[in-house]
Amino acid sequence: MIGDATWIFPIFCVWALIGAFTFLSLFGIVAPYGRHRRGGWGPEIPARLGWVIMEVPSPLLLVLLFVFSGRQDFLSYGVVSLWVFHYFYRSFLYPFWAKMGGKKMPLSVALMAIVFNIMNAGFNGLTLFYWLPAQDVTWSTMGVLPGLGLVLFGVGFIIHFHSDRVLWGLRSDGSTGYKVPMKGVHQWVAAPNYLGESIQWLGLALFANNLACWSFWLWTLSNLAPRARSNLTWYRDKFPDYPQERKAFLPFIW
Repeated sequence: MIGDATWIFPIFCVWALIGAFTFLSLFGIVAPYGRHRRGGWGPEIPARLGWVIMEVPSPLLLVLLFVFSGRQDFLSYGVVSLWVFHYFYRSFLYPFWAKMGGKKMPLSVALMAIVFNIMNAGFNGLTLFYWLPAQDVTWSTMGVLPGLGLVLFGVGFIIHFHSDRVLWGLRSDGSTGYKVPMKGVHQWVAAPNYLGESIQWLGLALFANNLACWSFWLWTLSNLAPRARSNLTWYRDKFPDYPQERKAFLPFIW
């Protein structure tokens, strides 16, 4: 299977179909963690531990595939760098900066995330490092798409990180309850951290421009857009004075 590029399109189609099913399912089944945590999903583990164990497999697998492939090209180094940068934040910084003390998440949710991250990193790693030929791209010959992709990845991370910081700041006084965020991109959408992460992976897809990275972006939208809608509904139900003009995921649109 290693080195056989004929696998790329069939896997992309199957993976995209699973993503589409997930997209539709999440409009009816709200992911049961964070503000949406509820019983009935099996045993629970500390939320901080859950975040670490469900995020770490993705960068670990991608790096291992990269190292054993022997690739030395610009795009391979670029994808690995962006991927590890994001997941280092999600695995080792976010869980400890966020106010997660005493919170739980279902083990089943963490396990499902681990499966997704392994499959996603595996598809991307095999595609870029084994199935596709190395591309002769450098900083000086990068072109429009990779350059635009890097810019979008950076913009997306800034939105993502700042939106997280706004949420953490709501509990800087030691409180544990939920409040309505009013700063940054939170002024326009209920889940700007999801929007920022989606922009990040759109940037990666433009940077690498292969079916695996595009599937990752589509999966991100399939997973995060319905959850953004759930967040908006939750805020409106819990806070009667929640800004009615605020959208779920895309400012001024949806």
